[in-house]
Amino acid sequence: MPREYFFTNVEEKIMDRPQLKTRLYFCMWSDLLGFGNQFFQNNWQLSETDKFQIYLRLNNAHSIVLQQTSPSERVFILNDGIAKVTEIKLSPTDLTPLLNVSLFFRGIILTHINIIQSENKTNLPGCRTVVSFGEGIEYITREIKYDDFLFNYCRKNPHELGKSSKINGNPTILYNPVELQMNTAFSKSYILESGGSKAGLSGANLFIDSSVLNVMDKLCEMHKYEKVISESADTICILYKHPDDVNRVCLGFELSKPIKPTGIPWQTEVFKILRFYPHDEDINEFWFDLVNIGANFK
Repeated sequence: MPREYFFTNVEEKIMDRPQLKTRLYFCMWSDLLGFGNQFFQNNWQLSETDKFQIYLRLNNAHSIVLQQTSPSERVFILNDGIAKVTEIKLSPTDLTPLLNVSLFFRGIILTHINIIQSENKTNLPGCRTVVSFGEGIEYITREIKYDDFLFNYCRKNPHELGKSSKINGNPTILYNPVELQMNTAFSKSYILESGGSKAGLSGANLFIDSSVLNVMDKLCEMHKYEKVISESADTICILYKHPDDVNRVCLGFELSKPIKPTGIPWQTEVFKILRFYPHDEDINEFWFDLVNIGANFK
């Protein structure tokens, strides 16, 4: 319907529903450990010193996230929580899906390591991070601006900003990023991380849900990469290798044995990442060590 049929742009945005389409996402949710303790211990009455300490902690962690984010990713920050999302396509015509996933994980690994290393310098506990895979559905408008609430009959030109919107800068009233709309990867990561030690996910560690490995297997098979698995008593090593280069991988994980989370309302397994092998290094010479984060490069 033409814009002049609506009283406001809000009405138009509500009626203009996006086409039902499923998108596929990897999502990281990372949370600063013990963040609420300072509020609870002080009964939510913070001194200026407390506020400055919190300010520094958030500024530091979020600066690290920004330094490890690429233009193909989307980041959502809410207080001490950080979501990072990237869309993938299960298509044989997409020639770089494994490389894109590898770069996404490298950014997550560096974010997690750098936050913990920085926090350890001031005796802070670091962060716990969970990565999952899932689907997302865009179902409504991505944002509502101040100008959207103005009556259209007040405008000389229905396609221009109203006078009051120009004066106050037309701020955003509603944030609803498409990447997080009905995003099951985000939901899984958030719920698992929130379960913490009670669910079996303790400490400042980085975990992946089994959904990540399941879709990695599909990508590997679709694009003719070789999957190499070796198991010991306590670990599982999974390498996704290009068949033309035996010493390089697209990406690789050394994982703990599976953890079955308790108190989670669905059946899944979670793995702690112990090592990560990036795409651009010889696997015998370099990896990211997530157990000994103080010395994380071999």
